[in-house]
Amino acid sequence: FGLLAQSEQLDQAASAHGNYMSLNREFGHGEDPGKPGFTGATPLARVLAAGYAPRAVGEDLSTGGSFRGATAADAIRNLMAAPYHARSLLTGFREVGLAWNAVASLDTLVVDLGVPASSQLQSPQGVATFPCAGTTDAVARGGNESPSPFPSNPNAQWGQPITVTGPETLRITSASITGPSGPVMLLATYGSGATDDPNGTFTDGWFSIIPEVLQPSTSYAVAIDYTVAGTPGSARFSFATGPH
Repeated sequence: FGLLAQSEQLDQAASAHGNYMSLNREFGHGEDPGKPGFTGATPLARVLAAGYAPRAVGEDLSTGGSFRGATAADAIRNLMAAPYHARSLLTGFREVGLAWNAVASLDTLVVDLGVPASSQLQSPQGVATFPCAGTTDAVARGGNESPSPFPSNPNAQWGQPITVTGPETLRITSASITGPSGPVMLLATYGSGATDDPNGTFTDGWFSIIPEVLQPSTSYAVAIDYTVAGTPGSARFSFATGPH
């Protein structure tokens, strides 16, 4: 998916928004100019205020988790287990800024992502997945995604989704996840040529394969068959969930 470079300006924007949320005990992307710590009503306004000149900007927020000792790395894992937030993080940004604040007694991560005005978004070569071969500490049980990938069941939970991207002609023809007890049920495969994403995010070469809740500290084998402009290909790899 490409590497991310740290940006001092994006760090500043993320830190400012983390401070705003902490001061006002609010969790969200917006800011009210009448409240303490205001630096910009939107993520774009805040990065501009920090001196960042963007071609594209994104912002993701996550708590570390409900277990004691959760870290900012756990917060990233939670985002990668939320289909639409994973799609955001993997979109092709080139720079990142991070902040870690206590918001209403929850440790909260702010991730500000950007592409400088002088650059273009990154694109992976070929077909890329997350998780991929050797990924560890994937989330066994996810949920609390907004918007929900299952609008008719906003309290739904699921295991680590497999995010897949490639050229716009990418089509997944089959997918399976297998654990020690056998095949894992897939709750949905969203993307072009598969099931229409109810929130319209997984299109144009982006897919989300969402399994049922997985077991912690367990290895899973993934098999994906696909075509790109009609030419067949496949991906085979294993990943492991973490203890939470």
